[in-house]
Amino acid sequence: MVPLAAALAMGFALGPALAGSTATLAAPVEKETQVIKDGKIWRCEGDRCATDAEYETVNRLVRACRAIVDEAGPVTDVTSGDDRLGPDELAACNR
Repeated sequence: MVPLAAALAMGFALGPALAGSTATLAAPVEKETQVIKDGKIWRCEGDRCATDAEYETVNRLVRACRAIVDEAGPVTDVTSGDDRLGPDELAACNR
């Protein structure tokens, strides 16, 4: 573990995690892909999809996840703000 003073000296940024929602894809997309669900725009590149928006409920996040799976392929992890889909929700998403 790096002491705080050393971390600051090396230029590590300290602060809150980035807001928004992210999805990690099981396999990278071949080309940049855009997914729109519930008025939120997800951009997928490589093995990651992201949007600046956060979801108010897990059900809405699962619906968005399904849209990502339909357009970009299966996911291995999905987060929104401080929330993360569990194994059952990921299974429902990847149906």
